[in-house]
Amino acid sequence: MFGRARSLRNDRTLARARLLRSDRAGRTLGRYVATELWFGLGCCEATG
Repeated sequence: MFGRARSLRNDRTLARARLLRSDRAGRTLGRYVATELWFGLGCCEATG
């Protein structure tokens, strides 16, 4: 019974760590895309 409770808590901790990691990756990707769009629009306006 104790082992089961420990494994449940461990699973929850792992799930939270995975969520945090994916959230951080998503923010990094979003920043990259925003930067690419910003420079892309800037180039279009400069040449147009």
